Amino acid sequence: MTTDAKAKATRAFVERLVTIGKQGNLSGRRQLLSKLNNPAAVEKLLTTISPRFKDRPGGYLRCLKVGLRPGDGARRVRLEFIAT
Repeated sequence: MTTDAKAKATRAFVERLVTIGKQGNLSGRRQLLSKLNNPAAVEKLLTTISPRFKDRPGGYLRCLKVGLRPGDGARRVRLEFIAT
C-alpha cells in the first residue's frame, strides 16, 4: 500500500526489472545487480517472478485503488503482480 504517485513510479521501475529478468542471461543478471544491489532479490526475480511472465509482453503489475489516506487525503493504492 502506497500513494498513487509512488505506485506509478514503482510500477515503471519494477516492470523494467521483470523485462530484463525475462532474458535469463548473464548480461541481464548483471544489469539487475547494478540496479538492485541485492543478490537475494535478483535471484528471486530471476527464478520465481520472471518465469511467470515469460509469454506476457508487458503489464506485470496492477494498481488497485484502496481509498484516501486519513490525515492528508492522498489517494492510496495497492500494487500487486498479475496472476498468470
